[in-house]
Formats: sequence, structure tokens, C-alpha cells
Amino acid sequence: MCLGAAEYLYFHRILVQPNDKNYLHGLWGKLASEILMQNWDTALEEVKRLQTFIDESTFSSSLQTLQQRTWLVHWSLFVFFNHPKGRELVIEMFLYQKQYLNAIQTTCPWILRYLSTAVIINKSNRRNVLKDLVKVIQEEAYTYRDPITSFIEDLYVKFDFDGAQQKLRECETVLVNDFFLVACLEDFIENSRLMIFETFCRIHQCISISMLAEKLNMTPEDAERWIVNLIRNAKLDAKVRDLGKKLSTVGGVGHVSSLAPDRLSAWPRGDGHADHVPLPDADREDQGAELSQPDAAGERGEEEEGPGAAQLGNGRLLSPASFSPTSSCFDPAPRPRWRGAPATSTGGRSIERVPLC
Repeated sequence: MCLGAAEYLYFHRILVQPNDKNYLHGLWGKLASEILMQNWDTALEEVKRLQTFIDESTFSSSLQTLQQRTWLVHWSLFVFFNHPKGRELVIEMFLYQKQYLNAIQTTCPWILRYLSTAVIINKSNRRNVLKDLVKVIQEEAYTYRDPITSFIEDLYVKFDFDGAQQKLRECETVLVNDFFLVACLEDFIENSRLMIFETFCRIHQCISISMLAEKLNMTPEDAERWIVNLIRNAKLDAKVRDLGKKLSTVGGVGHVSSLAPDRLSAWPRGDGHADHVPLPDADREDQGAELSQPDAAGERGEEEEGPGAAQLGNGRLLSPASFSPTSSCFDPAPRPRWRGAPATSTGGRSIERVPLC
């Protein structure tokens, strides 16, 4: 039945002039027939043909034009989430074509759920479009909000990792019950974890595997395997240290600084910012206590590397004591920084370490 309808509507389009009042109805019928037959390549061509006709036609009112674009946005979801190239086309049409973005913001803000999902599961150009997507989500937050848009907002606007973790659990329920998104569940969860991991590594230098597993809704063993495979496949500049199950990153990964650099200034970061990383309590001496005579390494402002010590980005060392369960390598609270070299002396006199803050 649908095959016959598609054939008749094809001949109708060939024979009828575009200015005929039934021409647009024939285009909609042809698109519906191809969707029902699941001919996604042909259906995509019909979507583009309809889009061109709507954009180039002059309707009786702006409201009718808006209505046609709104219908096309909804019907195109059948095609975009079944066609192999549909995820890129969702972003191109819904986010970067102003007339359709305006239609979404005006009449159907719930389409942001599908746009956000397409951005998350599309690895090829996700970094380039996230900034624009975040801006749109913030503009429409007062009108529409769901777990998927809230996940992006918590992760890239508020930097609330606990909130993002909770939203990720809710996103799984949303995708399972959404007709268009249920097939994207595995890709969505995998890429969402990757986004959390990238953001976390961008603003932390030393991370507990168990704590990161909690943020990713994974067991510590699964999280460690996932991170090791990610480091191997993506060639990240990071290492997993067996002692204390810590992940050390160099410089950080991701692109969070391009979204909101002012929100990162209070957090311990990569190279050149390791002064904020707390030194182990076992290695910290009381204020005012005299230091022992240094060796040659001490005169250069360095500390000897003990067994199992971990190298930081700026040359400092964290001993195994810092990897105890009670210590934190990612506490954002400011720590005392010491004036001068860690251990120097002049003429037999020991120099005290005086806290700057």
C-alpha cells in the first residue's frame, strides 16, 4: 500500500506545478510513505525537498510558515535518528539554521532533548558545537528543562559533578522510554561518561579511581578498566598509579576552559598550578620549625624522591602517605604555600618556611 502511494505521489509531484495548492500536500504524503517503508535515504531526500520548498515559498502569513517548519522539525526526527548521517544533520538543521532554531525556541523547545542527545553521541564535532548548545540551553532553561539538557547544564555551566551524576541516571530512564532515543542508549551513556571524565581531568591533576567511579556510575574495577582503555586508545597524557589507585594527569584533557574559564580559577589545575595541591600531612612540618641541613637537591628547591613517590606537573613529589584514604588530591580549598625554597640554609642557619596564605 505504501509502495503504491509513494509511486503515485512521485508522479503527482512531476505533473503538478509548485504553485498548485495540492503540491505541498503531495510532498508531505511522499515523505510519510517513505518513512513508513523505512527507506531512509529516499526519506532524507524528501526532507530536504520539503525544507527547500518551505524556505523558498511565500505563505499567506508568518504563522503558517512557522507551522510548516515546526511540522518538518518533528517529522524529520523519524529520518535523522534512523539514517546513518542523521546525527550530524540534526545538529546542522536544528542548531545552525536560524529559522529552524527560532521555530524550536518559539513553538517546540522540547526538541532540545533530541538536539542535545545528537551532540553528546556525535564524537566528530562535539567539541565545536557544545559552546553553542550550552548557550541555547541556558536561554531556554526558563521554558523547558529535562534530565538531558540539565545534564549538560550541570556539567558545563555549574560544574556540579554530583548533579551531573544524578542527571545521568535520570537520562537513562528518559532514553529507554523515548521512541527516537532508545536506540542511542549505549552510545549516550558511553559518551556522557567520557564528557564527565574529560571535564574532571581538565580541572584536577590527581584523581581517586574510586571517587571517579562514583561520578561515572560504575564500579571501581569497571572504572579502572574503562580509564585504562581510554588512555590507551585516545593516547591521553595520564597514568594510573597502583599505589592508592590514583589517576595522575599532565596538563589535563578536554575543552572546559573554552566554555567558562572564570569558573576554573578556584580549582587545582595542571602544569604551573600544583602549588594548590595539598602536601601530605606526614611531609608537612609545623610552622616555625627549623629545617635540617639540605643536600644539593634541596638547594635547588627540590625534594628527594622516596619509594613510590608520584611526580607532579611542576616537579613536586607526593609520597605514598598522600595516597591514604583520608587525604585528597583534589580538594579545592586553598593550602598554605611557602615562601622560598622548601629547604635552604645560609652559613649554617636554617631558614623557616613561612606560609603566604
